[in-house]
Amino acid sequence: CSFDCHQGTLLCAGRCASCSTGTSSIACSGDRCVALGCQPGFHACGDGCCEWRLETIEEGAIDLERVGLNAALHVDPSGEVHVISSDTENERVRYAHRDLAGTWTNETIADTMSGFNVYLAISVDSMGRPVAGFRTYGFGFAVATRDGTWNTALIPELEMSEEVAMVFRDDVLHFGSSITT
Repeated sequence: CSFDCHQGTLLCAGRCASCSTGTSSIACSGDRCVALGCQPGFHACGDGCCEWRLETIEEGAIDLERVGLNAALHVDPSGEVHVISSDTENERVRYAHRDLAGTWTNETIADTMSGFNVYLAISVDSMGRPVAGFRTYGFGFAVATRDGTWNTALIPELEMSEEVAMVFRDDVLHFGSSITT
C-alpha cells in the first residue's frame, strides 16, 4: 500500500507533515517535517525556513555612508527590537526601538559626542530598559541607560579599549573589550 502526500508536505511517521516554504532540503524528525537547508532569501527559524524581512528604521535625507553603518541589535525576551547606531555625520549615537505592533521609534542617546567611535553594544535589563555602550576617543567608554530619559556615564579607565561587548545577567552589566597596546 502506498501513500502519497501533496506538494509542501512530507510523509513522516505515517502521516503527511506540513513543510515550511523556502526550504532547500527537508527531512523527518518523528512526525514533523524539518528544514535541513533554506533557499536564498530565507533563513532557519524553528523547524523551518522564514523569509528575510527588511525594514527601514529611520527615513529622511541622510548620508548612508556616515549614518547607521555601524549598529548593534538586541531582541529582548518579549520580542521587541532595540538598535543602537552611529551617526558620524552629526556626531551622535542613535537608538531605535520596534514594539510588538511593529512601530519604530527613534531617539538620540548622546548628542555632539565629539570623537565618538563606532564600537557599539545594546542590551536590556530585566525590567525591559535598554542599556547602550559605546566608545569615545579620548574619554573612554560611555554607558547610557534609559529610564524615561537617557543618562550617560563615562568610564575613563577603559580609554584604550577597542571593541565593545555587553550583556546583562541577573541585572548585572558585564562589559568586555579588547585592549590595544
